[in-house]
Amino acid sequence: MIRLATYLVLSLAAVLLLGAQSAWAALTYEQEVMADNPWTYYRFNETSGTTAADTASGIAARAGTYTGGVGMTATSPFGGALGAAKNFNGSSAYVDVPNLGGPSNTQFSIETWIKPSGYPGGLHALYAKDGWSSGGLHANFTGSSLEMAVNGNTSPWPTQNLGTALPAGSWGHLVVTYDLPASEVKFYANGQLVGTKATSGSTGVVFGPAALASWDTTGSGTTTRFLGADLDEFAIYQNTVLGADRVAAHYNAAIDPGQLQLVETGGPFSAGNMAAASSGATAFTKNEAAAGMTGRLNNGTFGNSSSWFGTADQSFAGIVFGAQETIDHIAFGRSNTADFGDRSLGNYTIQYTTAASPGASTPDSDWVTLGTLAYDNSSPASPGLRHLYSFPAVDATGVRILTDHNEFLQPPPHYIAIDEIEAYNGHPLTLIETGGTFGTDPVHPNLALRPGATPFAPDSFGSPHSIAGLNDGAYGNDNSWIGTDPDNTFAGIALGGMFLVDRVAWGRDNGGEATVFNDRTDGTYTLQFTQVANPDETTLDDDWTTIGSLFYTDFYQDYSRHLYEFDTVGATGFRLVLDATRQDRQIAIDEFEIYQAVPEPSAFAIWAIALAGLAWYGRRRRK
Repeated sequence: MIRLATYLVLSLAAVLLLGAQSAWAALTYEQEVMADNPWTYYRFNETSGTTAADTASGIAARAGTYTGGVGMTATSPFGGALGAAKNFNGSSAYVDVPNLGGPSNTQFSIETWIKPSGYPGGLHALYAKDGWSSGGLHANFTGSSLEMAVNGNTSPWPTQNLGTALPAGSWGHLVVTYDLPASEVKFYANGQLVGTKATSGSTGVVFGPAALASWDTTGSGTTTRFLGADLDEFAIYQNTVLGADRVAAHYNAAIDPGQLQLVETGGPFSAGNMAAASSGATAFTKNEAAAGMTGRLNNGTFGNSSSWFGTADQSFAGIVFGAQETIDHIAFGRSNTADFGDRSLGNYTIQYTTAASPGASTPDSDWVTLGTLAYDNSSPASPGLRHLYSFPAVDATGVRILTDHNEFLQPPPHYIAIDEIEAYNGHPLTLIETGGTFGTDPVHPNLALRPGATPFAPDSFGSPHSIAGLNDGAYGNDNSWIGTDPDNTFAGIALGGMFLVDRVAWGRDNGGEATVFNDRTDGTYTLQFTQVANPDETTLDDDWTTIGSLFYTDFYQDYSRHLYEFDTVGATGFRLVLDATRQDRQIAIDEFEIYQAVPEPSAFAIWAIALAGLAWYGRRRRK
């Protein structure tokens, strides 16, 4: 197994590599927000109580109050990478905001992460000053359009449809800047400007008393216009118009490079490669070593003779899709044929853009950094093989990889070589929840808890870490399974019949004990399914089909339960093949959950045929 050290590059060399790119600042999302001096910043990280602390001031009198049944433990964007979030049910829940003080504002910005439950008709308040008086801001959704109404200024008020940029059911980053002297309001979604609208008048805004996710019509607790959404990281900037560079910097900081998760080492092309020349994509490069090499980046052929490399530090290689696509996986390698591993050590910065027709001359400021991967001598082997990484889905017109040869790792002229850049949407194993608990939807039951479901494994550490702990219906260290072999074992569930399945979950210690056990997690987890009747620990490796692999090392809350989604398969059983990174510590599994999928009504008619047509997953031996 090839290990990869994945981290943000904080060295001077990395800073020089990115030059003027604000997206390269190695700051957390909170640090980027605080760098712009917000007047109020509700991070919503509380998991109990009624107080929404103001991180910007730390003043108790400026704290908000959770009211009406706010859901306290919603998962924030990127699997919880920003901490907790809050759920507003659209009927009673809101945050009561006190008078925040400060001057009248003819310029201001508001910022939040939002996951709309839907876009119903009528008015639904994101932020609304109590009552209806001069200078009151009423940021209301009317369907999927956000209206920035300021009492006293000229109507119709600036309004922007956000339904495409911030689709219901998905997390998105929203910033609105209000600049009355410039007579304009700008709307940003996910770091990109999506609309500029005119405004006029002379009335400045005074913040509070107000409400988030509702409107107190009288200022005495009579609330209406409830918003149905998850919200996180709500900030107000008084007398500040955030520029496009700062909006992008905030958003980029939230795209945690730790979210570049290694899914697969080696392996062939998958169906739906949007970077392939055969799909209409084209390649571009900077500092190409020889004429004609650029086309090798996406010609559909692995191998040294089909690879590209640059001739200097700060070279790059990229792909233009030809249209805006949604991508959540990228793959690249050195040769993927195991015969060449040179020209591979150094830093790889993965970026995407939404610029029209991107290429070698597209300004650095138009590129957004997903993360930096460092291949260095801490890896047991050089990364000669293809690596597939997953990340939160983004819309992109192109991708590029900046290469930074490290003189301490390999002397010139051995600059970094890249063989085949691939980009995918919907590759198997998509993380959809961190933490959480058993699903309770009767239409999509946990098949691992149904009568007749049987756990199996070739070995067991022994009580209390027995095989039965895989599906005993209880979380916690004392209800987990641990094998005896750190790098050659597996754990599975026989379902007792054939079922459609589209998601599984597992963790290390999701029990919430006084002591949380976060050991025994690092390593590779390969999810497989079978259609063999009554599978168990003796079922042949060749009878198992791999859905995908995940590499956990310092993964976000790796001890918690993680729920993954994939394309529906028909299966009689599932197993996790485990390869521990720390050879002295076996991987522990707490509750292997398997959830039934229900096809669309028309799919029932072809269910039997579909079971026989699963060849698109490609069998390969994994043990």
